[in-house]
Amino acid sequence: MISSLQASMSAGIAISPASLQLAINRVQQETLQLALKKSDQQTIAAVLVEQMLQAEEARLAQEASDFRSYEREASGRIQSLAEATGIDISAYEQNRADILASREAAQASGDIVEEYKQDALLAANNRHGMTLVDAPEEEQERARKEEEAAQERYLRQVEIMAMRDAQRMGLSGEHASEYVVSQRADAEVELQQELEDRDIASNTGRARGNPQ
Repeated sequence: MISSLQASMSAGIAISPASLQLAINRVQQETLQLALKKSDQQTIAAVLVEQMLQAEEARLAQEASDFRSYEREASGRIQSLAEATGIDISAYEQNRADILASREAAQASGDIVEEYKQDALLAANNRHGMTLVDAPEEEQERARKEEEAAQERYLRQVEIMAMRDAQRMGLSGEHASEYVVSQRADAEVELQQELEDRDIASNTGRARGNPQ
C-alpha cells in the first residue's frame, strides 16, 4: 500500500490527505489482524512498529511531493531572474538536469532512499540558484528551509530503513539504536561529499563552472 503511494508520488499524482489516511488505516488494520491471528506478542510488537514506520513514510512521501511542486516553480523563477539580469546559471541548470536524471533512475529501480537523496541535492541546488540570481530574501529563506527539510527527509528515510534492517538482523535495544545512528551518520557524510562535489554545499560561494 505504501509503495503504491510512493509510486503515485513519483508519477506526479497528487495524494489527498483523506486518501493518505485511508491507506494508512487499511495497512494498520490488515497487518494487526494478521498478527492477532498468530497470537504472538513479539510479532504484534513488530507489526505495531512497522505501522508507525509506514505512517511516517506516507508523511515523508507527501512532503516530497509538495517539495517537487515547489522546486519546479522555483526553477522557473530562477530562470526568469537570470534572464532579467543576464546572470549565468548554466552550472545550476546542468546540476539540475543531472540530479533529475539520477532521481528518475532511482524511481525506476524503487530505491526510495536514493530518490530522497537526490531531492536533497536538488534542494541544495535550488537554494544555490536563488543565491546566484540574488532572489529576494524571503525567497532565499524559503529555499534554505526547503533544503533543510529535504535533507532531514532523506536522513529520516535512512533511519527507517536501518530500523528494519536492525530488526531483520535480530538487533534490539542499544545495539539497534547504535546501528541506526551509524547509518544516519554515514548517510550525512555521503550527502555532504556529493554536495561538495557539485559545489553546492551551503558553505560554497559559487557553483562549478561559474568563476568569479
